[in-house]
Amino acid sequence: MKKLVLIGDSIRMGYQDTVKQELAGVCETWFPAENGQHTVNLLLHFYDWIAEQKPDILHINAGAWDVRNVMKRSFGQNIVPLEQYTDNVRYLLDLTKQYTKARIIWATITPMDQEQNHATHAATTDPARRVSDIAEYNESAVRICKRLGVQVNDLYAFVEGVGASTLRNTDGVHFTDEGSRVLGKEVGRDIRTEL
Repeated sequence: MKKLVLIGDSIRMGYQDTVKQELAGVCETWFPAENGQHTVNLLLHFYDWIAEQKPDILHINAGAWDVRNVMKRSFGQNIVPLEQYTDNVRYLLDLTKQYTKARIIWATITPMDQEQNHATHAATTDPARRVSDIAEYNESAVRICKRLGVQVNDLYAFVEGVGASTLRNTDGVHFTDEGSRVLGKEVGRDIRTEL
């Protein structure tokens, strides 16, 4: 049986169980218990989460943490600036190609509601995010994927097509249980085509 590895941030954590259910009997599904957070963290865990797991298919969903701002309640520099994110994506994909035989699928960052997100986190001073950054980071990752022959699962376009406001919860970034289930079914469908 082929092995699927899912890595990524809390969006991945929301849909991972649905993916596992959707592909039960088709492939073995593994994912880390931890939130993968940003691309730097994925690189730090490359050996444990990717190389050592020896996936046949690797689905990566990362970027929502990369676009978080360093400064609280203001727009400054992102935790992972665009240029560094671009390098991280390229390096992560190159390492995966070098140390595994996995078919790689890169998922785009899902859309967010900037106003909702800032209003929700105003009390906790959660670092700000900009909608415009998501578009730039997605474009950069997709360019690299095309250059390296990596499949893109455009979750951004999927969520927009279904209706982001019907899937997302009130924090403007994460998804309701039903929204995560819908995402998981889409991720499972995309992965099934690779199997």
